[in-house]
Amino acid sequence: MTKYSIKNTLDLYSIEISGHAGFADKGLDIVCSAISTAIYMTRNQIEVLEPSYNLSSIKLEEGYAYFEVPKKYKNAVKILEVLEFTLNNLESQFPKHIKKLK
Repeated sequence: MTKYSIKNTLDLYSIEISGHAGFADKGLDIVCSAISTAIYMTRNQIEVLEPSYNLSSIKLEEGYAYFEVPKKYKNAVKILEVLEFTLNNLESQFPKHIKKLK
């Protein structure tokens, strides 16, 4: 199961995602594919729309992603909000494979 958590403080917005959905075998897992696509689109959009943002605080590894954005980067925060929206939608469609941690 993929798990994700959101932290939204006065100064910082972060999303942490870990695990594999387990919907199907590797290479055939549409849930993992959807999550991975959303993650990489988020990273790419931040790079394009917030060129002054240092991407080193974004961690992308096999089965793990972490985004941390100071609130002063308003475009990047909006992009993370869209990622959260996407993850929430995936959770509602595939509740056995993706879950938001409280």
